[in-house]
Amino acid sequence: MVLFERARQLSVFTEQIFEGSRECGVATLVTGAVGTGKTELLHAFGEQAARAGALVLSASGSPAEDEAAPLDTFYQLFHSVGLPVSAAARAAALLSAGMTADGSRTQPHVLHGLTAILLELAEDTPLAICVDDVEHSDAASLECLLQLIRKMRKARISVALTQRTGTRRQWQRFRGELQRQPHVRYVRLTPLSADGVGQALADQLGTGVSDELAATAFRLTGGNPLLVRALVRDSLTAVPGAVDQPRLVTGTAYQHAVLSCLHGDDKTLSEVARSMAVLGAAGSTTLVARLAEVEHERVSAAVGALAETGLLDGCGFRHPAMGEAVLADVPGRELVELHGRAARLLWAKGMPAITVAEHLVAVGAVEPAMAPVLREAAEQALGEDRVELAGRCLELAADVCDDKQERASVMAALMELEWWANHGSTARRGGHLSEAISAGHLSGKAAGVAMTRLLWQGRAGEAKIALDQLAADGATSELRLAELTLATTYPGVDVHVPAARGPEDRVVPTTVINQPRLGGATALAAVLTAGMHDEAIASAEHLLQNTQLTHGTADSLAAALMTLIYADRLYEAAVWCDHLLAEAKLREAPGWEARFAACRAEVAFRQGELAVCESNARLALERLSAPGWGVGIGFPLANLILAATEMGRHEEAAYWFNQPVPQALLDTRFGLHYLHARGHYQLSTGRLHAALGEFLSCGELMAMWGIDRPTLVPWRSDAAQVYLRLGEIDKAQRLLDEQLALLPPGPSRTRGITLCVKARASGLKRRRQLLREAVDNLQAGGGRLELARAQAELADVYQALDEPTKARTLARKAWHMAKTCQADALCQILLPDGGLPKLPRPTQLTSPEALAALTDAERRVAKLAALGQSNREIAGQLYITVSTVEQHLTRVYRKLKVSGRSDLPSEFSASIADTA
Repeated sequence: MVLFERARQLSVFTEQIFEGSRECGVATLVTGAVGTGKTELLHAFGEQAARAGALVLSASGSPAEDEAAPLDTFYQLFHSVGLPVSAAARAAALLSAGMTADGSRTQPHVLHGLTAILLELAEDTPLAICVDDVEHSDAASLECLLQLIRKMRKARISVALTQRTGTRRQWQRFRGELQRQPHVRYVRLTPLSADGVGQALADQLGTGVSDELAATAFRLTGGNPLLVRALVRDSLTAVPGAVDQPRLVTGTAYQHAVLSCLHGDDKTLSEVARSMAVLGAAGSTTLVARLAEVEHERVSAAVGALAETGLLDGCGFRHPAMGEAVLADVPGRELVELHGRAARLLWAKGMPAITVAEHLVAVGAVEPAMAPVLREAAEQALGEDRVELAGRCLELAADVCDDKQERASVMAALMELEWWANHGSTARRGGHLSEAISAGHLSGKAAGVAMTRLLWQGRAGEAKIALDQLAADGATSELRLAELTLATTYPGVDVHVPAARGPEDRVVPTTVINQPRLGGATALAAVLTAGMHDEAIASAEHLLQNTQLTHGTADSLAAALMTLIYADRLYEAAVWCDHLLAEAKLREAPGWEARFAACRAEVAFRQGELAVCESNARLALERLSAPGWGVGIGFPLANLILAATEMGRHEEAAYWFNQPVPQALLDTRFGLHYLHARGHYQLSTGRLHAALGEFLSCGELMAMWGIDRPTLVPWRSDAAQVYLRLGEIDKAQRLLDEQLALLPPGPSRTRGITLCVKARASGLKRRRQLLREAVDNLQAGGGRLELARAQAELADVYQALDEPTKARTLARKAWHMAKTCQADALCQILLPDGGLPKLPRPTQLTSPEALAALTDAERRVAKLAALGQSNREIAGQLYITVSTVEQHLTRVYRKLKVSGRSDLPSEFSASIADTA
C-alpha cells in the first residue's frame, strides 16, 4: 500500500520519470534511508509504466546475495514476465558465457550483447527497467547497468534505481560514474512530516486522532513510514477496533521494524546501535566508538544515518523500546561482554558509580576491586529511590567482598534496605550480622545500622554487643545515636542514657541541623526520660521542617513524630504524619509507609478519630510483614485493640488481642503501648483484676526503666479507673495525684484524662469543678473521645444538681462527639435505646435575636467549638488563624452572654447532630 502524503510524492515522481522517457532514455536514482518508501516508489513507477504500454523488467538486490553469481541482476531482468522468447533465449546464452577464463571480470562481448538486446527491445516498445536496492548488485551487473545508461540516451528506455543511503564503497564508485551522465535524475526521499504522520494515523485508526497523538507518533518514528506502519499495526493489535479512543502501542511489529532499519550491508550501523543501546545516556560518540571498536569518523557517519532513518533523536533512541529491541537482538554472551567493557570504559572515564553499576549488575559477576563502586552506586541509587538497583548492587558487592569487615558492612546496608522495602530476607540476614558483630567485623555507622535492626528483631543482647563495639571504636556520633536508640527502644537493657549527658547533647535546633540522624533520637529520649517538652518539641518540629526523608533520616523523623505525640502535640503530629505518609507512598517505600502509618494511628486514637486509627494501623500491618515489624508490631496492634474496643467491636478486639507477638515485645517501649491496650480491652469486658494487672505491669516497667511519663502511657489514671470500680478510692486518689504532679504545666489531653477520672472519686460540687477543668484541657489538647466522656459525666453532674438545661446541652454534645468518633461503646452508654438523651427538653435556650446577631463566620466557629474542637483544630479546618478563632469566640460569648465554650447553647451541636 502506498501511504498518504508519500503517495502524492510518488505519483509526481513516477509521472516525471515515465513522461521524460517516452522519447529519450532517462535514468532516475531514488535514495533514502530504510523505510522511507523507495520500494513503493519503484513499484508505483512500474505499474504506471505498464499501464502506459511499456515492458517492465524488474530486479532487486539483497544483502544476503553479495556473493551471488556475476550478472545476477541481469539474470533477474531477463526472466521478467512478458519478455519476448527470442530475447530471453539470446540473453540466456550470453549469461551462460559469464566471466573471463580467469574469472577476473565479465567478458566484454557479454556486456555489449546484453546491452544490445535491451536497446533492440526499446525500438519496438518502451522499456521500464526497475532495480531495487541496486547497491547490493554484483560488480558485473553494475558495470553492465553503467554501459546501458551511457548508450540509451536516444532510446525509449527509463531506468529507475533505488539505493539506501550510507552504503559500501563499491557502490560509491558506481554512483560516481553515474553522476557523470547528464540524463540521470536524482530523487531523495525524506521522512514524513508531522502532518503526514497524523494523516497516516487517521487513515488507519480513524478520524478521532488528536494533534497530541500525532505528535507522539512523530516522536516515536521520526516520520519513517516503516516505523509508522509498525506502530499502527501494534496499536490495532493491542486494542482491536479501538478507533474511537486510539492509543499508541510499541510492540513486536515496532521492534521488528527497528531491527529492519539496522540489518543491511553496513555492519557499522548495527554495531553502533548496539553500543548506543548499552551505554544509554552516557554514550558519547567517543565512548561509542571505543565500545564498538569502530573509527570515530565511521561512528559519526553511522549516527547520522541512524538519525536519518528515524531511530535517533539527537544522540539517543527516540523511544526506550528501540534500545530494548536492539539489545534483545544481541546474543546473550556478547551482551554480557558489551556490558563488562562498558563498565570499564565508564569507570575509567570517571562516570558516576551508579552509571557504572548498571552495567556491572547486568554482567552479574565482577571482580572484588569493584565492590566499593557497587557500594557507592547503592547509596546513589537510594538517593534516587531506585531501591531495586540499590539492592542488586549490594547483593553483588556482598558476593565479591574479600574483606570480612567490608562484607559485614555491606550486609548491614542490605539488611537496612530490605527492612524498609519489606523484603522477606531481613531475619535471615540478621543471623549473619549477629555472627559478624560477635566476630568484631562491624564498626562505625554499619554497626549502628545493624544494632537498630537487631533491636527490631528482638535481639537486644546482640545489639548491646554492637554498642560495645562502637564504644571500642571511639565513634562518638554513632555511639551516641546507638545509645539513644537502644535506650528509647529497649529501655530495660543495661544502658541508661540521660536526656543530655552534656552541653553537646542539648536538644536544640542547631544539633538537629548539624546532625539530623541524631536529632530525633535525642528529642525522643528527652521527652521520655526528663520531660524536656519545650526544647524537645522545638527540636522535633525543626527536624521535621528542615530534614528531607531519606534512608538515613527516616528513623530520626519517626522519632521526631513520637516526640510530638508523647508531648501531646497531636495536631502538629497529625499534619507531619500525613505529609510523610504521602511522600512514602509516592516514593513506593513500604517500610517507611508502615512506620509513619503506625504513628498516624497513635495520633488518631489520641485525637478520638477511631476509624482513622484503625485504617492506619491496618495499613501499617499490610505494608510491613510481621517479621519485618519484629517487636515493633506491638505498636500497630495496640491501636487496633484500642480502636476496636472503643468502637464496641469486642470480637474484633479479641482477635487482635490474641495475635502472637515476639517474646521480647514486653522488653520494649512498644510493649508499654501493648499492655495499655490489653488493659483497656480487659476493662471493657469486665475483667477488672486482669486489667489492673496489665496497667500495674506497665507502670512497674516504666518506673524501672526511668521513663515514667504519663504522656507515654497514662497507666496511673488507667489503674485508678479499676480501683474506683473495685471501691478502693484511696489507691485511686493517690495514683491520680501522682500523675498530676508528673505532668508539665499547662493544658493537655493527659491532664484532662486525669482530672476526669479524679472527678469520679470526688463529691458532687468538687466533681463539677474537676470535670469543667477536664473539659477545658481536653478541648485544648484535642482528645475528642475523652472530651465526649468528660462532657457526658458533667451532664450527669448537672442533672444531679437539678440543672437540666446544662445537662441536656452537654449530653447532646457528648453524644454527637462520641458519634463522630465512631465510639459506639460510649454511644450505647449515653443512649442505651438508640434514642436521644432522656433529659428534659428546654423550651428555648437562646433567644432568636441573639442567634441572629451572629455573623456566618462566628456561627461556623461556634458550631465547631460546641463540638469540642480546639482553637487550633478549628483554625485548620476553616483555613484561618488561631488568633482569628479566638476573636470570633470572644464576640460569640459576648453576643450570647455565656462565659465559655462549655456554655454554648445546644442549638449549635444539635443542628449538626440531627443531620448526622
